[in-house]
Amino acid sequence: MKKTERFYLDCPYREKDKCKELGAYWDADRRKWYVPEGLDTTPFEKWWPGENSEYQEHASVDVDRNTERFYLNVDFDEKNRVKALGARWDPEARRWFVPGQSNKEDFKEWWPLD
Repeated sequence: MKKTERFYLDCPYREKDKCKELGAYWDADRRKWYVPEGLDTTPFEKWWPGENSEYQEHASVDVDRNTERFYLNVDFDEKNRVKALGARWDPEARRWFVPGQSNKEDFKEWWPLD
């Protein structure tokens, strides 16, 4: 897939040279590697947010797939905020969600627009 903006990656330090070799750039302000505009993100798939086991949200891995989920629209730079409130990462959907037992009102600023 082609991106028209920066696509930030979860690349561990020890793999930075390979990431750079594929064409990623370092954002010193965010302290993250990113795929620049127009470059195919497919070669970077192992570092996509939520794909790297070193960065995966471990609490979400244990969530029952049958649990009711309310998916959110969360920018990558806000993931720590929603995680702290109790949201979980769905690695298959590549989206944050509110588990069925949680209060959706706590996540109102990330509700999807209809």
